[in-house]
Formats: sequence, C-alpha cells, structure tokens
Amino acid sequence: MKVLRIIARLNVGGPARHVVWLTRGLEDDEFQSKLIAGTVPVGEEDMGYFASENGVEPIFIPELSRELSIKDGISLFKIYREMSLFSPDIIHTHTAKAGTVGRAAAFLYRWLTPGTIVGRPRRVAVIHTFHGHVFHSYYGVLKTRLFLMIEKVLARVATDRIVTISAQQLDEIHGRFGVGRPGSLPSYRSASTSEHFRSASRTERFCVTRSVPPMTRSLSVL
Repeated sequence: MKVLRIIARLNVGGPARHVVWLTRGLEDDEFQSKLIAGTVPVGEEDMGYFASENGVEPIFIPELSRELSIKDGISLFKIYREMSLFSPDIIHTHTAKAGTVGRAAAFLYRWLTPGTIVGRPRRVAVIHTFHGHVFHSYYGVLKTRLFLMIEKVLARVATDRIVTISAQQLDEIHGRFGVGRPGSLPSYRSASTSEHFRSASRTERFCVTRSVPPMTRSLSVL
C-alpha cells in the first residue's frame, strides 16, 4: 500500500514532527510512504534535519510556500506529477496551504484518467488533517471568506476523510463554519503513532483506504 503525504513546510512545530513520524512508521514490506514538503520562509526555523534524523527523505517543492502565489500553479503541477509517478493508494495532506494545492492535485489525479470515460476514476483515498485553521483571526474579511469558500469546495468534492486534532476543533470546523460532508467527518483524533493502523486487519485497512464505514455489507464482483 502506497501513502503519499503532503505538508506545506517543515518548520518548527508539531505538524512537521507528526508527518515525519507517520512517514517513517508506515514504511516496511507492506507499506511504502513518501513525503512532499514545501520551503520554509525566511524568519522560520527549518526542521528538515528532523526528517533526516528519522531516515525520511522528503521530496522538496520550492514553489510550495505558505502564502498565496502565482507559483501555486507550478506546485500543483509538480505534486500531480509526483502522484502520477508514485500511484498512491492514500493521499494525506496536512496544513492549510498543502491541503489546498495537494487536494486540487489529487482531484486531477483521480479524474484525469481514461477510466473516467467509463465511470472508473483512479481509486485513491484522500485525507486532510487540520492542525489548525485560518477561518478567523488571521486575515481580513474578504481573504478569510475566500479561504473558507475554497475549503468548503475541496472538502466536498476532493476529500474522503477529514481528521481533526480534537473534538473541539471538529465542532468548530464543521459546526461553526460548515466545512465538510457529515459522512467525511467522523470523530477522529490526530495521532503520532501508526501502530493501530498497522495492527488492523485487512478488512479494517480496506475500510479506511476506501472510505467504507465499518460493518458495511459489501459485494465484490469479478
């Protein structure tokens, strides 16, 4: 099973450690993981060393940065290209900017295939983790509304599951701001260990990667 994880930058903080731990943890005979990261801007401390210390070699995309930029189109293309080369089963984005560009690329990756003509897009599970949000107290009214509108669209058309780091954040993101479909927002908590997923049965892992609710009756036709 291939997992592609995307984060805007490996700056000092919990998200950088989180993605490195998960990338390292899901790397063995059964799992193959890759991490895409953007650049750390001037004035922020770079934690790229933490990835190296844990044996993780990120794919760095210089055009992927925190702020809106005309280079975002280049970032989207490069991320889409990495997806096409890697053929992931799971695409997991982290933080706001990587979540926007990464899920837009994932949407293209899922649907830009000849199979779409016969109703068979690429099978890939797209997950986004909120480590925080910018829906208030960060930017002006117009910019905040723009970001919220983009997030609502991506959550509905390009995201299978949304992960929050607390129940309070879940209530705020979905309850207050209306982000996400109800079925895509179970009460998940972000965790820094992959042992639970690794020890799950094949059926449980199938449900996670294919966005199938537990205990759902399913029929396979060959």
